[in-house]
Amino acid sequence: MVYTPNVEETWIDNLPARPSNPLLWVPGVVYKDMAVQYQNTGCQGTDLPLAGALSLDPKTSAQCRPTDLSAGLVMLFTWSYNNFLDTGFAVAPRLVYSYDFEGTTAAPYSNYMEDRQAINLGIDGTLNNNLKLGVSYSNFFGGHVNNKSRDRDFASVSASYSF
Repeated sequence: MVYTPNVEETWIDNLPARPSNPLLWVPGVVYKDMAVQYQNTGCQGTDLPLAGALSLDPKTSAQCRPTDLSAGLVMLFTWSYNNFLDTGFAVAPRLVYSYDFEGTTAAPYSNYMEDRQAINLGIDGTLNNNLKLGVSYSNFFGGHVNNKSRDRDFASVSASYSF
């Protein structure tokens, strides 16, 4: 069994502060304490009252801003079985888990989005180093309103033959 943990973080020094009172801003005016709205965070929030009634995005602009510090981890577990059940196949199941546990990264990096998680389960088999078969399933979940892939998952099947 192989276990490979990976923890990384992104620090952006001097990221502009959040606005002190978001309800008192005037469009087009840049205040010294107002943060830039970074596009890649996945949403365009509004601080206007009754935003939902006005058919605007109901997220607040604070939910759409990146943070100074963002971090996440990826854990890979993999096993390898040669001549699995005397079939001649070398079988390698794997489990990959990723979790963004702190903050949201600003543009252009987009590495992390707080509470976003993903899990991947898969198995690969090789026979005589020429026939390769694989099956995997990925599930994405968690995260806040900006996570566009939180309700998506996919499966894949692959086969190849080398001669």
